Order: sequence, then structure tokens, then C-alpha cells
Amino acid sequence: MKIIWLLLMICFPWSVCHGWNDKGHLVIARLAWKELTPNERERIVKILQRHPHYEEFLRARKPDGYSEDEWVFLRAATWSDWVRGGPLSRRKFHMSNAHFINLPLTEPGFTGVVPAPAAHNIISQLHVSKLIARNGNQEDRAIQLCWVFHLVGDIHQPLHCTNYFSSRFPKGDKGGNLAKARIPGRSAIILHEFWDDLLGSSDSLSSVGSMVLEIEQYYLEKKANIDPELSKNRKFEDWARESVEMSRWYVYLNGAFKPVNIEDKPSEKDLPVLPDHYAQNAGKAARYMAAKAGKRLASELREILASH
Repeated sequence: MKIIWLLLMICFPWSVCHGWNDKGHLVIARLAWKELTPNERERIVKILQRHPHYEEFLRARKPDGYSEDEWVFLRAATWSDWVRGGPLSRRKFHMSNAHFINLPLTEPGFTGVVPAPAAHNIISQLHVSKLIARNGNQEDRAIQLCWVFHLVGDIHQPLHCTNYFSSRFPKGDKGGNLAKARIPGRSAIILHEFWDDLLGSSDSLSSVGSMVLEIEQYYLEKKANIDPELSKNRKFEDWARESVEMSRWYVYLNGAFKPVNIEDKPSEKDLPVLPDHYAQNAGKAARYMAAKAGKRLASELREILASH
């Protein structure tokens, strides 16, 4: 298993990409924590205790209000972003391409060439990480468990699975990283960054807790829609396709939203203004996806534990 992991680190080039911000990942992890039994939580934390950054990161800076085990569990979901920076000893774990997949979504009428997704992507990495988290040595299990935590969150961020092609983006918008617009009453936004922050930005105990409760309530309201999707769509590939459909309707409004390309260096007056309801509907979509992510993360963790 360690050989597979090292080959992935060596063979694939990495590019810049961001996911749900820290709060988003903490929220999804806490949703999963609440789904698990005390024994299941304890066993997951026991695996994480073998992580090379357990002391330096996973259990560090615990705020009041969390038990140490819960804090370690939640922090596991943010480790994959933490290794983006810092010394080489940390950055050697970084894999940008693992955070996303460029599944094409095209503007109605687009006739350009659409490339296939790269071989190494969030789906392929989830398969590898889950395999090693189940069967690797103790340290590799802990490392790859953190990747499972993080990537289950990222695959439910619609723009981590979508590359939008249109006349303005003939080569794709790179998951909204090239797409610029304005929200009414706000300054200009980059589409990907806007969606990353839809679960909020404060990672305080109270802020994370209140968002978890809000999503749990939203799940109850949408249970009749969410539960059949959880039952039917069990593969990582299914989750990515769900995100693309969310992008179609809630990010790009089925082609009605036409962001400009930042590579064209647009002026402020050239930026399209999104509909008044866009931000509100996007927030609901993010909560819908987070509700599924929390339940699916808990399910993946149970499957990993079942092998031991």
C-alpha cells in the first residue's frame, strides 16, 4: 500500500485548487461525528493517533468546549489543506489534483472540444485513500483516513466536480476559479471562492455548532429527497455526478448565468450581476450537499472500521 501512495505522490503534477473552507470541513466532520457511536468514534481517533502530524496539528490548539477526541476527529478533515504550505516535510503530503475532478458541463449550444478529466482526481484518490485506510500500515492508515475525511467533503462542493465550457470559457473555467461576477450589494466575486464560503467562515465552536444544527434541521425538511439519493447513489462517481447537476442548476443556472473570464481582464462594469435570489438558493444547495456529505462520511468511516 505504501508503494501505491508513493507512486501517486511522484507521478502526478499538482495544480492550485481550494475546497470548502475550514469551517465547511469542520461542519461536515461534526455531522459525521454525531452519526457514529462512541465506540466507532474511539476507534477512528485511535487510528488518527498514529498520524505523523498528530501532535503538531490534529490535537493542537484545541478550543474550549470540545473533547480532545472530537477535536482530533474534526481537525482530520482540514489536514489536507494544511499541508499545502509550510516546510517541505509538510508539503510533501500535498496533492492538489486529488481535491477535484473536471467533469465537463457545457453551455447550451457550445460546440468546442471538451477534454477528458485527468486520470488522477478526487474519485481515483478516494478509492486509493479508502483502500489504504483499511489495509495499510498504521501511519499510512492515519494519513489516508485524513484524505477520506477531506475528500468526501470536497466532492460535495459542486465546483470541485465541474469544469464549465462556454464561448467565454472555451477551455473551461477551472471549477469556477476563472469565473467572475457580482452579487447584488457586494463587491466582485470569484465563483469558486464564493461557493467555498457558503457554509460560513468563522470556525469558532458556536459557529460550527449552529451550522451543524441548521443543516440537521434542513435535512429533516428535505429528507424525502435526500434519503433516496443516499440509498441509490453509493459510489464516488455518483456523488461527483450529483455535484455536476447541482452546478448546472444552482451555479450556472442552466446557462442563464454568464460569468466573465478573469483572463480577459474585465472591468467592474463588465461584470454580470447575479439575480437577487442567487446567493440564497446557493446557500440552500450547499446545506443540502453538506447534509449528504456528513452522512456519507460516517458511512465510509464505518466501512473502513469494518475491515478490522
